[in-house]
Amino acid sequence: MGGLPRPNELLRLQRRLRGWSQEDVVAGLQRLALSWGEPDPGVDASLVSLWERGTRVPPAPVVRLLSALFDLPAAELGIVQDNVLEPVFRPKGVVDDEWSRR
Repeated sequence: MGGLPRPNELLRLQRRLRGWSQEDVVAGLQRLALSWGEPDPGVDASLVSLWERGTRVPPAPVVRLLSALFDLPAAELGIVQDNVLEPVFRPKGVVDDEWSRR
C-alpha cells in the first residue's frame, strides 16, 4: 500500500532527499541557533531519530529551527501535532517585510 508517508516519516524523507545524515541535521540546527543568537538546541542524532520515528515531537524552538533548516513549514516535515499552532519559521527580529524580500 505505498501511499503517502505518514506525518512522522516526512522529516526522514526530507532529510534523505537532501542526502543528509542525522548528524548533519544536528550540525545544521546548531549553526542556525548560533547565527540567530539562540542557545544551543541540545539536540543529538538519537533525538532526530526519535522525531523521525514519531516517538517524540521536538519542542517549539527546535521546530522553528527545523523549518528554517529544511526551508519547509513544520507541517510538511510532519513534526507538529494537529492541535498545536505552527510556529513561524523565520529568524527572531526579522520583520515581515524583510522576510518577504528574501
